[in-house]
Amino acid sequence: MFDSINRSLDEKRLSRFSTFINWGYAADENGPSGGPLGINQSSIRLLREIIGGLDVSGRDLLEIGCGRGGNVNELCKSYGAGSVVGIDLTPSNIYFCQGNNRYKQAYYCIGDAEQLPVRTESCDYVLNVESSHLYPHIELFFEETYRVLKPGGTFMYADIMSASDLPRYEAQWQRLGFRTAFIRDITGNVLQSGDESLGSRRQALEGSFEGDERVMEWLEAPGTQNHKDMVTGSRVFKIIHLVKDASGIEGAASHA
Repeated sequence: MFDSINRSLDEKRLSRFSTFINWGYAADENGPSGGPLGINQSSIRLLREIIGGLDVSGRDLLEIGCGRGGNVNELCKSYGAGSVVGIDLTPSNIYFCQGNNRYKQAYYCIGDAEQLPVRTESCDYVLNVESSHLYPHIELFFEETYRVLKPGGTFMYADIMSASDLPRYEAQWQRLGFRTAFIRDITGNVLQSGDESLGSRRQALEGSFEGDERVMEWLEAPGTQNHKDMVTGSRVFKIIHLVKDASGIEGAASHA
């Protein structure tokens, strides 16, 4: 699906402007605006909400499911990350990122979230936004995320999920040795952002995907199952910060 979306953006000469693949975040009506954001503003706002008060400057970060590199670019440009590695399973995403990389501390490679090509305990922060719900074995993804984080490192996680699955995920995080430092429901903000950006996204993909149910789900179009489930509350969108046990993998294994 994402290869096809990339081709459509190329054909319409929109590719270089489309660096984010997420639903974005609409600010609360009375909440702070955070200042002007310009192009891709809802997606940049989502990243701001995910990072929150964490200081990632000078740190080593990994984004799993980096898409077209929007978050990696922003981490380098606005947050002063020491190094950022973006991993994605879609080759055309990585080729686009590599061809448009403007930051010496940013690196990209093709990789599987369930078998990360990353050294154990090498990352201060791991970021994952809106892709884990597509993984066939999400429990392996959680295990791999724990493995590559340094002791005391933080997993910044934001995705849609079944409300009934969250307790199972929380139990696994605890077994692995994660501590839940922060959790917030932003379902309403994501729905609003999707509604606001739907028109422009449809226009960008016009003539290519109107009949493709997967793409309409990705667009979070009204009438799709994702949209219905988020409105009813059976699926929720969470921002979660998980901190790895400071004793690391060996300490977690001793409690298994």
